[in-house]
Amino acid sequence: MTASIVTSVYNWPQALELVLLSAKRQTVLPKEVIVADDGSRDDTRELVDRMRPEMPFPLIHVWQEDKGFRLARAANQAFARCTGDIVIQIGGDIIMERHFVEDHLRHSERGYYLSGSRSKLTQPLNDKFFAAHDYSLHCWTAGLTRKMNAMRLPWLTPLFYNYKQHGLDRGCNMSFWRDDLYAVNGYDGDMVGYGSEDTDLTARIRALGVKKRFVKFSCIEYHIYHDETGSKFDSDLRKHNIALRESNAANGVIRIKNGIDQFLEK
Repeated sequence: MTASIVTSVYNWPQALELVLLSAKRQTVLPKEVIVADDGSRDDTRELVDRMRPEMPFPLIHVWQEDKGFRLARAANQAFARCTGDIVIQIGGDIIMERHFVEDHLRHSERGYYLSGSRSKLTQPLNDKFFAAHDYSLHCWTAGLTRKMNAMRLPWLTPLFYNYKQHGLDRGCNMSFWRDDLYAVNGYDGDMVGYGSEDTDLTARIRALGVKKRFVKFSCIEYHIYHDETGSKFDSDLRKHNIALRESNAANGVIRIKNGIDQFLEK
């Protein structure tokens, strides 16, 4: 079994550098890492080009023109390039604990998708890592919050598989069987702006009969600090996405039209 990592980014190469370093240090390496770039400036591409030779796996950069927040479309382009059995989705602001890929593969089983949580860095810890172009992290690191989410106790994880079944699924820590992802055609590309794209995707995955596993104490990741109240929270676009998600659910839509397949090679 192999895993592809998809990380969604926009104009933050300092964070992406730490993301890629953490991918390089995995106990089980991904088959590839695909950077889903929603219109970043050239410095993001330059970072990817600089780091590509040192990566022990293919590092692929998929870019689209900046026309506002179009994560769904960018991620679908990246999904179309995945070749691993499992697709692990993270944000462009995530440092993966070194067993992250190993844990996702360990807990993957046909008929399930995985959803995990995250601990968080504080601003001073960010500044330290960005200045060093490197990081060192564990659950007791000073400046790390939500420390319970940073504790890796994998023998306990199966006891929590059914925990938070109705909780929020975050695209920063999820994994799917690639053929399940393709069966629903990925994200709904009609969703523009922040909000509802993850919950719509997992609702349609569950409508296939795929169940959720919450992987507490495994699949550990650290969220790089940033202000989460920025311009991406456009209220009108969020209302549009919520309405689209509710429409998909009410009409029993599983496979959306505007998805991965438009980016697949014919």
